[in-house]
Amino acid sequence: MGSCCSIQIGLENFLIRGWDSLVDHANYVYKLKQTLPTLSAALQELRAQRNDVRRQVDVAEQQLFKPFEQVQLWLSKAETMITEAEKFIEDGPQELQNLCLCGCASKKCLSSYNFGKKVAKMLQEINDHISKGAFEKVAENQPTASVVVRPEERPIALEYSIEQVWSCIVNKDVTGIIGIYGLGGVGKTTLLTQINNKFSTTPNSFDVVIWALVSKDYDVGKIQDSIGENIGFSNNSWKNRSVDQKATDIYRVLCNKKFVVLLDDLWERVDLNQVGIPKPSQDNGSKLIFTTRSLELCGEMGARKKIKVECLDTDKAWELFQVNVGNETLNSHLDIQNLAKQVAERKDVYEINKFETKAKGFLAFVWETLQDITLMILGVYTLVSLIVGIIMEGWPKETYDGLWIVTSILLVMIVTATYDYRQSMKFKNLDKKKRRKKRSRGDKRKHEKKFAEESHEIGESSLTEKNEPVMVNVDNPFMLSGTKLKNGSCKMMVTSIGIRK
Repeated sequence: MGSCCSIQIGLENFLIRGWDSLVDHANYVYKLKQTLPTLSAALQELRAQRNDVRRQVDVAEQQLFKPFEQVQLWLSKAETMITEAEKFIEDGPQELQNLCLCGCASKKCLSSYNFGKKVAKMLQEINDHISKGAFEKVAENQPTASVVVRPEERPIALEYSIEQVWSCIVNKDVTGIIGIYGLGGVGKTTLLTQINNKFSTTPNSFDVVIWALVSKDYDVGKIQDSIGENIGFSNNSWKNRSVDQKATDIYRVLCNKKFVVLLDDLWERVDLNQVGIPKPSQDNGSKLIFTTRSLELCGEMGARKKIKVECLDTDKAWELFQVNVGNETLNSHLDIQNLAKQVAERKDVYEINKFETKAKGFLAFVWETLQDITLMILGVYTLVSLIVGIIMEGWPKETYDGLWIVTSILLVMIVTATYDYRQSMKFKNLDKKKRRKKRSRGDKRKHEKKFAEESHEIGESSLTEKNEPVMVNVDNPFMLSGTKLKNGSCKMMVTSIGIRK
């Protein structure tokens, strides 16, 4: 009897479970009209949540935060679900047309069943995914690479300058902007490269070190692109933004960081606000270091500390020459070492070979105007006339003519000096913008050279007043300043440039 009851109960349970399963499967078709609108609403909610999370991630990345991998995975799955759900919504009207008997049956039972089952499963997955997307934080502050190590050359006699600049960087009392100036080729870029790379090996408190090349072709956009690559703005879409937009992005990032910006080869003043660089100060502890050939430009940039890179002495110049040329070349000809040493020693005789760049002031032009012989004669005549008139007739009866002459002289002086001063400023501005021009046959040479091979005709009439060309070859190897190349071609070594040849 007990055995019969047990069999009956088991059969009932089996029938109940079978019925429930049948009802569940039937609901895939019967509730399809309700499931599709519910899926559409859930899809909209998932899209909105996806957009919110993506926006938070974009903001975090702009601030150099690193998104959590869990967040990235959630966004990836959300994209996949949205694509699949959109396909179900698109196919929904066609499947609903297959329903009949008030939605209780389908003309294509198997197709409607499979579709309804997939829709129900997708709805459940989207709801679960939405519940997992409530993130408190989407990213974390990451220690970014503080400096990008640059290829460097062996520094020759720059050790003192490197330590001098580094001490200014780590010294909190030296605030703001540091200018490094000196003649072209003395090693300013090498020095700045050494400073840049030193940040990677020496403990420091700076968050980021940024290198940007400025050069003659001053382009704000290119400087911004160089800075952007160091602070996370490296995609092409950002580079295509306007200068003002990029300046805003750069400023927003750097104003929250203790930074060092290294600008190499400045030829004119760089507007930090236009680039987006916050002004370094004692409060933010940031530094701006730049290299230039002009001491005057250091003042225009507001450099609190100006460091000059001196030319090498004879021994160091010879050492640098050996490093760059190599022993194989030095030993290839007996005369090369002797000639190279003579070149290295020329600075001791002719001093530094550079043009004076300091502009004359207005008073200097006034003084030059006074040197005019006509004005000097008029001045003497007026002085004598005034003295004689005062003695003979008294003041002020006979002084009017003299005073008119004095007024005329002063007027001429001021007009002439003003014109000369304005012309001087125009030439100064043009000199900043001029480019090196290529030289060709017939050009005057402003430097002396040592010819290495072949033979050429040189015109020295400007020096010797002789019209016959001079042959320059291995036996007579030097071409003097101010002469012209008449015929031939050659390889040469420049030995001196400038006004003190």
